[in-house]
Amino acid sequence: TEECIYSYGGAISAAIKNKERAMLLISKSINTMVKGVTGRGKSDLETWEEDNLGVPVIIFNPYSYSRKAAVQINRKYGAVKDDKGGDIVFQYVKGDYLIQSETYLEQSVTLFEADLPPLGYTTYWIYGNGQDNKQKLNFTENQQTAPPYILENSYLRAEFDNVSGAVISIKDKSCGIEYLSKASCEPVILEDQSDTWAHNLKGFYGKSSAMQLKSIKMTENGIIRKAIEVKYCINQTFVLHTYYLYRNEDFIRVSVKINYNEKNSILRYSINSALSDTTAFYEVPFGYVQKKCSEKEQPSLRWACLYGKKDGRQAGIAICCDSKSSYCVQENSLSFIGIRNSVFANHHAKPDSQTEYDYTDEGISYFNYIILPFTGSTSFEKINMAADCIFEPDYLIDSYHGGGLSKTLSLFNCGSSQIALTALKKAENGKGFVLRLNELAKKKCSAKISFLNAETVLCFNPNEIKTVLFVEGKFIESDFLELY
Repeated sequence: TEECIYSYGGAISAAIKNKERAMLLISKSINTMVKGVTGRGKSDLETWEEDNLGVPVIIFNPYSYSRKAAVQINRKYGAVKDDKGGDIVFQYVKGDYLIQSETYLEQSVTLFEADLPPLGYTTYWIYGNGQDNKQKLNFTENQQTAPPYILENSYLRAEFDNVSGAVISIKDKSCGIEYLSKASCEPVILEDQSDTWAHNLKGFYGKSSAMQLKSIKMTENGIIRKAIEVKYCINQTFVLHTYYLYRNEDFIRVSVKINYNEKNSILRYSINSALSDTTAFYEVPFGYVQKKCSEKEQPSLRWACLYGKKDGRQAGIAICCDSKSSYCVQENSLSFIGIRNSVFANHHAKPDSQTEYDYTDEGISYFNYIILPFTGSTSFEKINMAADCIFEPDYLIDSYHGGGLSKTLSLFNCGSSQIALTALKKAENGKGFVLRLNELAKKKCSAKISFLNAETVLCFNPNEIKTVLFVEGKFIESDFLELY
């Protein structure tokens, strides 16, 4: 939109506002009226839950494949149901807000899993009242402050050291492979006296300092997810890691909060794998590149992957991150920079030790990353999907009203996990739509594509970017000029 084009540095904020407007417009067109709402017509209504009939929650999926995603509603509810009235298992977890009632302090919120259609939305219902059951424990009742500290589901088992807080084991339960050779994921501070852009440097090899473990505890041990919280301190700096393992996911999520005050330094994380004969892969636009393992810093988009052998079979481990893009691979160790705190806008100069400067990463910051181990051939489509999963689905708590849209809708579908829809927009001439499709696995394939009730089969070469026009119900292959 013009608002984004002319907002310059504020383009992200403008885009978020436009997304929220679009969600609101879609939700108000969905028919969420239910039987039993008394004295009301089919026009738009601003009302809260009536007679325990439930409140609709519209959950959106911007990706071109169906997914099961965890949804956290920042309030404590008594029941959750899907669009067909089926009961949904949920869990109370620690929320971001504190609510003081007349008798106690409340911080529990509701977490449940939603099945989302590709490029669409679905509706779930939340209820103020419900029957008591085991999964509805307050998150404080599941806390554990004594070892062993273990996250485990049907796919993975991760173990933490109670002295250092490090991850000391990640084991694949289906085949017994151990992915780690030694302690991993500890924050390490490296001295860095270079300028803002690290001119003429190929890597960071400064003096290292280990942070001290302040606390470790299991904060959640519920039916949907388990969580372990690890806190480190050094000087005036603290780092808080929260590791999550969901019951239906074969990777570990890590949420990081940092209050960083170490000048002229970087904060690095390393995954010390048990792989041999390794090579490295890094995401680039519409694909990836393969490079030898070296100590050089390498740029990447959302993920980097270390691939090799373990116990005579092919295996790998990937890191997917929402905001960090500098990776380093040395033999079997995959590292990335979480913080780089150099003097702001310093171009080759030597800062004066008597002068106060602004620093690039000083203060509080947040980021999230995923640790994805896998066996077999390099599953780049799986890594890309995991990178998408870093972001929680958007949702909107709605009200009772009429509308022309159904409670569940999917605009696009693809018969192959190798193919991703990376862009969908109106054509410049106003006639039809433009779809940009990308093959992810670097393998030739054909895929059945459906869009707005029309279908076609498209053939893709490895990592091909294909532009398809949809005009008057027909698919027309084009190119980046989007002409036909």
